[in-house]
Amino acid sequence: MTPSEYLSRPYHFILVWDQESQTWTGTVKEFSGCTAQASEGFILSAIWDAARDWIEAAIDMGQEIPEPEGKP
Repeated sequence: MTPSEYLSRPYHFILVWDQESQTWTGTVKEFSGCTAQASEGFILSAIWDAARDWIEAAIDMGQEIPEPEGKP
């Protein structure tokens, strides 16, 4: 499977607003350590890019890509 094919599956993207820094932090629940931080308007592309990079690195290292957890 390609990173795009993996990302078409129902993974859990979690976005949290930080009032103090005025930025969003995004994580993918199923991908340990996959995180991105960006301002409003950029967080979705930032976490999507981070997830794609995470998947590519896992594939390159021969690691298994986790299944999506539960229902979306």
